[in-house]
Amino acid sequence: MAKRYIDTDLFKQKFVRSLPAAYKTLWVYIFCDCDCAGIWEVDLAVAELYTGCKFSLQEVKKYFAPKVKFFEDDSKAFIPDFVGFQYGALSESNRAHRGVIERLKKYDLL
Repeated sequence: MAKRYIDTDLFKQKFVRSLPAAYKTLWVYIFCDCDCAGIWEVDLAVAELYTGCKFSLQEVKKYFAPKVKFFEDDSKAFIPDFVGFQYGALSESNRAHRGVIERLKKYDLL
């Protein structure tokens, strides 16, 4: 199980405050479900199961546009701010960062 840092002011952030309640829940779910590089395998059916909310990809993309980059025909989503928040500046010399760097390079996200 991966451990994640979470901002205690998360719900005070303007972006999060502006989301409808269901999408606030989805934002937290994606943050918890994404991989070590902040890449989420888009699976709204599973997200709906875990959150108890219904979502459409069109609405997800609309609400999350400022914070999420969708790619690979919308099958993946990347949270660019995730890496900096979780790790700070990435360094090849840091063994804990190597997997993250490799994953970001794989998708040309670095």
